[in-house]
Amino acid sequence: MADLKHNSKHRALALVALWLLSGLYLVRPEQQAVVRLLGRVVAESIQPGLHWRVPWPLTRLSKVRISEARRLSVGFDLADEAAGRQPAPGKSHFLTGDQNIVNLQLVAQYCVERPTAFLFRSKDVGKLVGAVVERELSHAVEGQGVDWVLTTGRAQLQETVRREAQRVLDGYGAGVRLVSANIKAAYPPAEVNDAFKAVAGARSDRDRIIDLAEGYRNEVTEQAAGEAGKMTAEADAYRQKVTTEARGDTARFASIYREYSQAPQVTRDRMYVETMEELLPRMKVIVADPAGGTRPLDLGILSGEPTPNTAGGSR
Repeated sequence: MADLKHNSKHRALALVALWLLSGLYLVRPEQQAVVRLLGRVVAESIQPGLHWRVPWPLTRLSKVRISEARRLSVGFDLADEAAGRQPAPGKSHFLTGDQNIVNLQLVAQYCVERPTAFLFRSKDVGKLVGAVVERELSHAVEGQGVDWVLTTGRAQLQETVRREAQRVLDGYGAGVRLVSANIKAAYPPAEVNDAFKAVAGARSDRDRIIDLAEGYRNEVTEQAAGEAGKMTAEADAYRQKVTTEARGDTARFASIYREYSQAPQVTRDRMYVETMEELLPRMKVIVADPAGGTRPLDLGILSGEPTPNTAGGSR
């Protein structure tokens, strides 16, 4: 009887030891864990490594892949390689601000940021994120024109959807981080596709013509700038020349005036002599004797062609 009690005690101790050992668990590098004791979270965001908890059924352990990027689609169904399902079109119609219908297909990626919120704040986080992204995409499109959505506004539209959807998800406490929201396709309905292509072609021609005009403008502007620079340089050179000559004339006149002030008569005589010395060698000199001459002076000699009748009356 004593041996039976002794063996039962050892089995109980062994069972307790096994039960305690069942509390060991491993968190992989890409995971974080959450432990609940009687339904209440007692440990959250447990980092990778070997840990121990109070074994089941007192506690529950949940592990979440933190680094895993989860994908969802808006406007079409993603392919499921495991199930062999191919992408299928969905509800991709959106109404723009100018009352046009446009088809949009968007792929969003998100990852878990807070495991506790991800596990317990929403019944289906994937559906919640998809609904929020679709709603923000609809809000962003309804405030813009169809041309902006289909052409230049794609990058801004993506960033707006990601930012606003993240803000809403943070308000819900979903515990996820929206990594990206990329528009996979944006196209008009088939009924007006040809008209949109024509508009796109016209817009391309417009841009090409504008580029040509800007190129011509730049060329003409550069030529005008070169000519203006050349004219400015020539004007500066002429101004410098005239200024230098005027200063030289002024200095020379001032020097002469000083000499004239000291000896006015001498200066006048000297200037007269110097002027005559400069002028007379270039002139034809005719001397007339008004006292001894009796005949009228023939002015034809001034033209250098004296007549025979006047040759004897002049020398």
